[in-house]
Amino acid sequence: MKLKGKTALVAGGGKGIGRCIALALAREGTQTAVADLLVKNAVELFAP
Repeated sequence: MKLKGKTALVAGGGKGIGRCIALALAREGTQTAVADLLVKNAVELFAP
């Protein structure tokens, strides 16, 4: 994909399909931001 250097915002990215999409976009080189109603889910997604 031609996504390296792009920015992505994934709403509902803390769980389920949104989480999978956020991880896939990050693997492709995007700067990925995740929004979720449960902040804990969004933070855990990219926490070391």
